[in-house]
Amino acid sequence: DGGRLAYMSPQIETMLGYPPQAFLADPELWPQLIDPQDREQALLAYHEHWQTGRPLRAEYRMVARDGSTIWVRDEAYAMTDGPRDSHRVSQGLLVDTSEQKRLEAQLLHGALHDPLTGLPNRALFQERAQRALGRLRRRRTPMAVLFLDVDDFKLINDSLGHAAGDRLLIEIAGRLSAAVRPGDTVARQGGDEFTVLVGRVQGLSEAEATAERLAAELRRPIAIDGLSLVIGVSVGVALADHSDLTAEELLTRADAAMYTAKAGGKGRHAVFEESMHVPAADDLAG
Repeated sequence: DGGRLAYMSPQIETMLGYPPQAFLADPELWPQLIDPQDREQALLAYHEHWQTGRPLRAEYRMVARDGSTIWVRDEAYAMTDGPRDSHRVSQGLLVDTSEQKRLEAQLLHGALHDPLTGLPNRALFQERAQRALGRLRRRRTPMAVLFLDVDDFKLINDSLGHAAGDRLLIEIAGRLSAAVRPGDTVARQGGDEFTVLVGRVQGLSEAEATAERLAAELRRPIAIDGLSLVIGVSVGVALADHSDLTAEELLTRADAAMYTAKAGGKGRHAVFEESMHVPAADDLAG
């Protein structure tokens, strides 16, 4: 309902792979090429622009002729054609912003993921844990956080070198990621510390069983530089079955339980209890 398309720049063929004539001959081609996830919002923006005369400013994805998806920024301004304001026209500019969007996504990914393992980092883990706590408030379904620390990792690093230590951390990250359920989150907190967000558990027994299962997965021999390494992990388990905890508090509880497990002989798990020493937030962040 926005009138007839009268002109399309030849540059559109470079962008989308269709010549200008294709859009002039088929008015439905343009909306058909808007990504289905963005189509409704983009067409509403067009409608508002045409009905009100206010400038159009929209960003959306389009599907090019070769099947690739590009991001575009669409800006248009309404004006009148002639002195009597009887014929309104709209003149616009379409800019390919795909590279900008790619760089933005790359920067965002780098800010929220560990550069060595590619796992979510502490910030993203806490964000997801906070969302899970929000679901707990609505659904009353318990959740758990597991805090894993590789036993004697410094010895491995010192004896085999930091490059071998990095390869070991990458292997640990891969095994943990493959062993959790879809929707759960494995993150690297830093150094040799990993956390797992278990979004739904039936209770403490399931959380403990998950901790034991992950520890068993990591005990399988790992080949590094021609050697077969068998590692152990100390695991802290913190259960949230009520909604008055924050993500930071839950992570701190799991960390305290992990230190209790390590003090108890390593290669085991411990469940957080109120009597445990909880490290200060500054200590945990460091």
